[in-house]
Amino acid sequence: MDQISKLISIALAQVGYIEKQTNYNLDDKNANRGNKNYTKYARDLDNISGFYNTKKNGYDWCDIFVDWCFVQAFGKQRALELLNQPEKSCGAGCSFSMNYYKNKGQVYNTPKRGDQIFFKNGISIYHTGLVYKVDNSRVYTIEGNTKPTNEVVANGGMVCKKSYPLNANYIAGYGRPKYEIYSEKVKEENSECTENVILQWQKMMNKTYGCGLIEDNSYGPDSELKANKYYLYYKKPTIQNEHVKFIQKILIQKGYQCGKCGIDGSYGPDTVSAVKEFQKLNNLKVDGYVEAKTTRKLLKNNKNN
Repeated sequence: MDQISKLISIALAQVGYIEKQTNYNLDDKNANRGNKNYTKYARDLDNISGFYNTKKNGYDWCDIFVDWCFVQAFGKQRALELLNQPEKSCGAGCSFSMNYYKNKGQVYNTPKRGDQIFFKNGISIYHTGLVYKVDNSRVYTIEGNTKPTNEVVANGGMVCKKSYPLNANYIAGYGRPKYEIYSEKVKEENSECTENVILQWQKMMNKTYGCGLIEDNSYGPDSELKANKYYLYYKKPTIQNEHVKFIQKILIQKGYQCGKCGIDGSYGPDTVSAVKEFQKLNNLKVDGYVEAKTTRKLLKNNKNN
């Protein structure tokens, strides 16, 4: 699956989600219906250190929904790069978000699949969504905090699929992430790691723990056994630095951020957060515990999922 298709697939899976009255049952699409702007999208981004300038749960969430989809698809650091946002940004606001694109010369009048669409009301940029299809007359979107009507609706409380005429005067423009640069960066970083990533992991495990793995570049039962025995966990009293460095390198190559120090051998909060992001995206138990299942996924193809 290409990166734009991955992003759109994540967004489409959210269609039908309804905002909550209180800060409970946030993961259920229908439970706790309300109009108080509580969502899992804001909760998840609030839990990522330094993503926004302040906590956003309880605020209008159309832009938050788009940002969440990017983080789910690409991880925090790549999402910020594609959205042209700095850390601790004001990107939860539509006008700020559009300006981040505009400052990089990445706002266009005609749409492409994977663009972020912005809507205006007079001079105000007040709503946004993600473009999933374009034809000769209409642009098709997935939007958060709207309603399933033919008009632009902000504060509608749902994730919906919608469409608009291409020449609609209420469309302010389209922010276009530089997906091609993202692809080149991933390709460049992954070129540092050979296809024998399992073999590299086996060599590291043998050198670090003396665990007697057969170095056959195959993640079989013995590899799973050793991954469970010599695991990484933030509450574990003794953690081997070389093991942590190996995992940090793979996470960074997959587009996750392990803190300002990068590959430092410290299994601290930033690396734990990166592991949890990876686990969530790959339908693993989200606990920051790098055991056999998480290790298998991390070693698989050495790509971004």
